[in-house]
Amino acid sequence: MFTVHKPTNRPPTRHRVKRRHPLAGILRNQWIKRQFPLCKFAWFLSVLIVMVLPAKAGDVASSQVREEQALAARLVNDPGQHRSRFELTRDPILTHVARSRAADMAKRRYFSHVDPDGNGPNYLARAAGYSLPAAWGTNRRGNYVESIGAGYRTAEEAWQGWMKSSPHRTHLLATQSFYRNQTNFGIGCCYDSSSPYGRYWVIITAPPPSDRAVAAAQPNSHSNVLKIGVAVPAWTIPGTVVSPVRFRPKNPRASAPRPAATFSH
Repeated sequence: MFTVHKPTNRPPTRHRVKRRHPLAGILRNQWIKRQFPLCKFAWFLSVLIVMVLPAKAGDVASSQVREEQALAARLVNDPGQHRSRFELTRDPILTHVARSRAADMAKRRYFSHVDPDGNGPNYLARAAGYSLPAAWGTNRRGNYVESIGAGYRTAEEAWQGWMKSSPHRTHLLATQSFYRNQTNFGIGCCYDSSSPYGRYWVIITAPPPSDRAVAAAQPNSHSNVLKIGVAVPAWTIPGTVVSPVRFRPKNPRASAPRPAATFSH
């Protein structure tokens, strides 16, 4: 038996073609859908990192300052210290040089008293504006002032490491007379997790500059000077409790020169 299909009077169906968004195919991809939560997490993590990194950098800097202070306390208060604790003075120039040295060793991946440019601590201190004794010479690689350490996690570890080394102990505790007058000091600490040793330590000691001149005012012409004196600002006293200052008043019209006068501060 055959089945006969009767024709219908309905018009043929027209298929409508919907316009699809260009991203529709991508969004329907199941793999992409599974990645959206991961993308959101990555975006959140990137924002968190941007917020945390500055705070972490500040924490590292403050930690380095605390370690420098702890190391300064060990230098000044060590029972074996042959310098007077009242003479030991932290100098801003030497502190800058010590910090720069520690940061440079961490950045350029070396550990030496002489940097890759061939400059030693004596030269770097003078280059920063600190006056060292002329008798020390001008050797660009010279070092009469610096002790360095690397890999120690804390100031206490660094200090104990130096105390086990005879040359460093001699320098830091001034067990030889050469170092006794090195009463100005600077300390630097730098931490870099990507560097070979992680944390670098530098102590620089030096004699107080002795080339600071004292300016004295000249009396007016024909003035009657009843008392002679020189006012010395505190910063001209080179780190000592008592420093004698000699001066000789000169008067070309006087019949005889006055003897030299002295006073102590």
